[in-house]
Amino acid sequence: RVSERALREIYLTAFEICVKTAQPWSIMSSYNLINGRRASENDELLTGILRNEWGFDGMVTTDWYTFGEQWREIEAGNDMKMGAGMPEHTLKMLQEGKLSREALRTSVKRLLTLLLRLITSPLQLAARAPVLSFLNRLGGAALGLCLGILVMFAAASVVQWTGLVDAATL
Repeated sequence: RVSERALREIYLTAFEICVKTAQPWSIMSSYNLINGRRASENDELLTGILRNEWGFDGMVTTDWYTFGEQWREIEAGNDMKMGAGMPEHTLKMLQEGKLSREALRTSVKRLLTLLLRLITSPLQLAARAPVLSFLNRLGGAALGLCLGILVMFAAASVVQWTGLVDAATL
């Protein structure tokens, strides 16, 4: 068992400094158990401390192949499940009301916000200049198609069951 004081003073301090100083766009939650709860399912850590106290406004992704339940991770503030999700079970939890539509919408919004940041950031644009130059030679339609594919990929990453759920139901 880790006390609240030890958690904050020993384990979370470095993360707090990073979040407040660097203002990262994305953070990975861990698969570890903290006081009997998976970090990836812990709303106190991901929403209460990370987002509400420290002001993090980016996207949170799980570590690879966590054993947490995807619907609980979304409810806690994880926006993307890495490696392997459980889309059918997550959809069932949405239908049963255990996963709220608001939590799902919020996760999708945060992932799409990250995508827009990546697309529109001056630093990212400079790094992608050769790719953009190539796409420009192909024409505007190709660029639009590529951006559309990126948006679709981002949405599918968060809502892995997009083939099962009509977008209008979200």
